[in-house]
Amino acid sequence: MTKVKHLYKQILTLILFLTTTVSAQAINVEINEFGICLVSITVEINEGLQSVTLPIEPIAASIIALTDGRVLPTIYENNTLYVILDKSSVVEISYIANVSLVGNVFHLIINTDDNLTLRIPTLNVILLTLPKNIISFKEEDGILTLVVRGPQEIVYTLRIQNITQTPTTTPPTVVTPKPDYILLLITGITVVTLASGITYVLIRRRKVGDIDKLLDDVDRSIIRELRARGGSALQAELQDSINVPKTTLWRHVKRLEKLGVVKVEKVGLQNRVTLVRDVKV
Repeated sequence: MTKVKHLYKQILTLILFLTTTVSAQAINVEINEFGICLVSITVEINEGLQSVTLPIEPIAASIIALTDGRVLPTIYENNTLYVILDKSSVVEISYIANVSLVGNVFHLIINTDDNLTLRIPTLNVILLTLPKNIISFKEEDGILTLVVRGPQEIVYTLRIQNITQTPTTTPPTVVTPKPDYILLLITGITVVTLASGITYVLIRRRKVGDIDKLLDDVDRSIIRELRARGGSALQAELQDSINVPKTTLWRHVKRLEKLGVVKVEKVGLQNRVTLVRDVKV
């Protein structure tokens, strides 16, 4: 085992000498309604062995690199992704960010000093800190879009949609208005606003054990299709039945695999997806 680890370190050292570091052309970070942070990077890479420094620490098992719809072999080490290409290509890298969750508060660490686009659903997510180095911002259809420069930390929590009240009492109705993020970005978040937001979060602890609450429409479609096919199907069969782009389908399959809902096995040149956990859809 010691010899294997030593050989692995030697290989990584060799890779560092042979690779060229590549900077991302576009970085998009999307926080969904469940607080999960999805990162997508578009970068043009020359042929050969190249390295891409990831802007946010990933959950390594969720990393997918695609070019022309083809999955590329990658090696991840110390926040760097190594990619081998036989020709210059535009590569799309996507993964789930490794976000810290303390109580009901999420902490997203941005390590890069590049610009990135951050999208936040304001109906579901509450920012507890004002992002730094804001280059531009807009709010449209319930989505706050910020272009920011790192490095920095984004702290947020989830909005509680429904608060159960005891039927025998009739307390005064309290309406929590949707925050005007544009105004907050212009005037800054005051200490009072922060304190009120945190107090509101502590009214009720969010239940995080139900996987079905983490699923979106594409995830549910994949699970339904697998059930209809007896619990297992080739990726190509799922692609024929679910009307989404190939890269989107594969990203959701890998996400379901990370959540322990499906497993993916290589069958010849194809991927077989098998339902291993029954969840409500």
